[in-house]
Amino acid sequence: MNQKTMPAGRQGFSNILIGIIVAVILIGAGGTFLVSKRLGIQKEEIAVGVEKIPPQPLSSLQHSPPPSSLEKTPTLPPAVDKKKEIVVPQKPPAFELPSAGKTYEKLGNLCTGRNECISYCSNNRAGCEDYCKGKRIELCRIIFPEKSTEEKAPVLKNLGVSFEPWDKNTNKAGAFVFLQTEDKVFLEYGVEVGSSEGGTKILPTFEYRVAKDADVFAAIDGIVTQVTYKESTQDNSILIQPDIGSQWFLGHDHVSSPKVSRGDRVNAGDILGKAGTFSGDLGRTEIMFWRSSTDSSATYCPFKYFDPQLLSEYQQKIARHMKDWEEFKGNPNIYSEEKHIFPGCVYESLID
Repeated sequence: MNQKTMPAGRQGFSNILIGIIVAVILIGAGGTFLVSKRLGIQKEEIAVGVEKIPPQPLSSLQHSPPPSSLEKTPTLPPAVDKKKEIVVPQKPPAFELPSAGKTYEKLGNLCTGRNECISYCSNNRAGCEDYCKGKRIELCRIIFPEKSTEEKAPVLKNLGVSFEPWDKNTNKAGAFVFLQTEDKVFLEYGVEVGSSEGGTKILPTFEYRVAKDADVFAAIDGIVTQVTYKESTQDNSILIQPDIGSQWFLGHDHVSSPKVSRGDRVNAGDILGKAGTFSGDLGRTEIMFWRSSTDSSATYCPFKYFDPQLLSEYQQKIARHMKDWEEFKGNPNIYSEEKHIFPGCVYESLID
């Protein structure tokens, strides 16, 4: 049999070549497997969203010792939201408000209602002050308003009756009736007059002899603190103060048919009643303005504390009245006007 035998050198080369080819095939197949596996891992990592962290050597890890039992972890204050920090201003204390079933205008068991309490406290000041002390009650504030050490005097806005020029046809001059039987129908502040007790006295009022039906007007704004009936003259005296507890007083004496009661608040010009009794066809009324304190008491000419905007007008009314009366009586010397501090006032004030 004829067989062709490959030389030994060539046969060895072929074996080497075959081995290389097989190795390449195996390497290619393994690379394909590894690449496929790596891609699969990456896909899995992306799917689950996990980031792989490469391992670190143990030498890079630092172990902190556990804190000692004596060491305390500091506690930090809670964070403050600056935008939410609101400073609430302090409110002034409010007056006492009524609770359910409680009458607001009352002073404990002393009195109930504004008018009743004003009347009660005008005669029982100490008891009311004791009750109101330290209490923020509106009614207490009304009866005992806070005032400065030197209380401001109220101002008069009229003279209590109507002053008008003399009408020679009727012999009337506002509230006044001119009668020849009378020496004067307007008696000045500070003039010397006869006293009912005998002798003479200095008159601390403006006194008017007027028509019986003449209206009497409040001369100041304030509270009526007294309405007192006088049996001797069968008329009334009415006392007005700017506020309860004030040191200032305006007295309207000799008032009949009073239209006000104790505790009423009045304005200057409000009608208080009619002129009180006198004699014959005439009535009578007076006004007296004074200040009374623990140290002293004094009366004042009404023009001393008169509304500045009305002062000139009313001074002229008084001056004209005195001139009209002197003309009516035919005697220019009835009033000693040259001695007057103000028209109708011999003195500015009289001290008790």
